[in-house]
Amino acid sequence: MVECNLPKVEVAGSNPVSRSEKGSGYRKKAMFADPVQNSVFFDRRENLELMKKRIDGLKKGCRQNVALLGQELVGKSSLLLRLLHELECDKEILPIYLEVRPESLQSFGNRFTGSLLHYYFKVSESLEKEGGEIPGGIKELLEKAKGKLPRTVEGILRIEKLFGRRSRDYILSSLFDLLSVLCEEGKKYCVMILDEFQELGSFNIRNPFAVLGQKIMSQKEVMYIVASSSTRRASEILNNDLSLLFGNFEVDTLGAFDMEKSLEFIGKRLDKFTVSKPCMRFLVGISNGHPFYLDSFCREVEGIMNDREMKEVNQSIVAEGISREVFSPRSITYQYLNDFVTRSIDPRSPQDLEILFAIADGNKKSSRIAKNISRSSAQTTRRLERLVNSDIILKSGRVYDFCDPLLKWWIKSVYRMRRETFEPVVEGKVEPELQRELEELMSLYMAQEKIGIAERLRSLFGLFRNEVVEIAGKTLKLPKFSSVSTKKVRGKELPVIATSGNGYWIADFAEERVSEDGIGEFLGKLSGFRRKITRKILVCIAGIEQDARLLAKEEGILIWGIRDVNFIFDLYEQPRVVG
Repeated sequence: MVECNLPKVEVAGSNPVSRSEKGSGYRKKAMFADPVQNSVFFDRRENLELMKKRIDGLKKGCRQNVALLGQELVGKSSLLLRLLHELECDKEILPIYLEVRPESLQSFGNRFTGSLLHYYFKVSESLEKEGGEIPGGIKELLEKAKGKLPRTVEGILRIEKLFGRRSRDYILSSLFDLLSVLCEEGKKYCVMILDEFQELGSFNIRNPFAVLGQKIMSQKEVMYIVASSSTRRASEILNNDLSLLFGNFEVDTLGAFDMEKSLEFIGKRLDKFTVSKPCMRFLVGISNGHPFYLDSFCREVEGIMNDREMKEVNQSIVAEGISREVFSPRSITYQYLNDFVTRSIDPRSPQDLEILFAIADGNKKSSRIAKNISRSSAQTTRRLERLVNSDIILKSGRVYDFCDPLLKWWIKSVYRMRRETFEPVVEGKVEPELQRELEELMSLYMAQEKIGIAERLRSLFGLFRNEVVEIAGKTLKLPKFSSVSTKKVRGKELPVIATSGNGYWIADFAEERVSEDGIGEFLGKLSGFRRKITRKILVCIAGIEQDARLLAKEEGILIWGIRDVNFIFDLYEQPRVVG
């Protein structure tokens, strides 16, 4: 067995944020060029094992490509870097990583060919234990590759002469053709990782994804892993431009940590201190389990604790740590949030900011937003569509909200204040006010945590006002109920019975992972209800098994996960349920 000493990788999703390139819509996300030593790669093992399983399938002649999608800084690049390092020990696989950027095609071509040679030598010399230094420039790489990869070098030199003489799509096609040549000469299967692959569309090529699709279909020895932070655009490409290949792409969405993983993360990050469960759960609630936010908040809390030589983290320390991190322009969280807003809005259109402020204030329907900003419905709808395409606003049915709950709160409590104040903003002056707001928010959150889920769901259903939303892939109208109550049927409680003109909506919840037996138990409760049931809803706080999901579908039961029900809590400006 080949022994490889792999450096440990930074916590997935916790890298400092980079500034975006001016004048472009490009999202230059945070990523260390080399994984940080002595850090812990936290969680994501399931996602990592999925990609390794698909790579094993490639070696057995069963190829399936993977699309890794997820919000910025959720940990995609850290995960891909971890995969790269683990694959360095595989004699049969040549992994190649390339981040796609909006640049000239020639610049992309130089990085593409350089990456092919760089990773070839990195893997081969690691396996052969040569320990030689890999050249940093393309000319030096080509010189080193002449003896081992003559056909690949010949292909690269030929492509260099094509710029300005052949069409862009022909050049892009020729670049991808090099992968097959390299596989044959290097006697390896190739895993081509294209990070932010949607940026192939920035090269002024009529349909670059058609070119990519042709190569994916023909290159049986190459597996593609494409990643994107622009989830909406990436989904459009997979569903339209690469629709014929969609069945050959396994889409893996990298989300925030669940409650269990988030608490474990905080426990490891603040292991030198005593942190109460309510404080930890609030950190999860306000960050929505996003690893970047969690890590940033924990880092600030750790700094305060060390400065004051304290051992027990209290509510005041948590509020102070968060307020510093979101208020100080020097903090990475402030920089990221400010940068995200700047990139998402059109500087020529003041309407974009007006719309963001209106939605942050609780206006969710386009008609209310239009009225709030004193614009026509047509104008407002056009601007809303642009913001949706920028992945800052989420459209669900006929309502709009922020994709990121923390960003929504930050825009309302920090960003707008900084823009609208008449006084110069002095760091530390407004921070105590923000800290008090956070402490009040924490108290409200903790009070809500003491209320049972059944009561919280009844209160939530009582807020419905005929909004049309999309939940769990289905478009639903949330009717204004004439009454919302609870009732025991044959000794078993149905926690939510909501009355509308057409019949009854009945909802129940399960705090443990739901099996087929759990579906059967819910159906048993429903059998004792003798009136017309129009909607049967089961809220699965800890998830549901696949067999149980299929049974629920057969029985016409709507399954709402924790993210689905939290979306509705967000919609009505209510504290989330943290499962």
